[in-house]
Amino acid sequence: MSTLIILIVIAFILISWANLQLKKKKANVRGWVVDSDLDGKGKFYKSTSGIAAKPDVVVNLADRLQVIERKNSACRSKGPYKGDLMQVAAEMEVAGATEGLLIYSNGRTFRIRNTPELKEALGSVRDRIFKSRMSGIAPEATPSKGKCRNCDFNNECPDAAAA
Repeated sequence: MSTLIILIVIAFILISWANLQLKKKKANVRGWVVDSDLDGKGKFYKSTSGIAAKPDVVVNLADRLQVIERKNSACRSKGPYKGDLMQVAAEMEVAGATEGLLIYSNGRTFRIRNTPELKEALGSVRDRIFKSRMSGIAPEATPSKGKCRNCDFNNECPDAAAA
């Protein structure tokens, strides 16, 4: 009986290890994969400041956490797009990460540090969103079909692009 229990425990450990290796290969990362949403089963994180996010991958690099955000679009600019940068900033805040990687489909990769300036910029965006929600007035934006289709204000916004 005890041999059967030992075999079950060993099998569980091997299956868990294989699952971890599969997640790491799928995410193309080093370190210990804490969480992955690449299969749609990731954890939804929430911060005490009211931000919620679902990072693609959260990795423990022994001394720090890192979030990885993969984009299906290409980046043609010298730096990351501002909206993507703010998304990674939010993901770093909710996961407690000190850095993030933003990877675009064309291979452009940006390492994002959780600096005081980035935290301040995220706080400013959070405050504008909160004020818009409280007032019911849509925030200033640059309308596009993709953005407007997913916006909570698209029914009220006179500038909404036709979806």
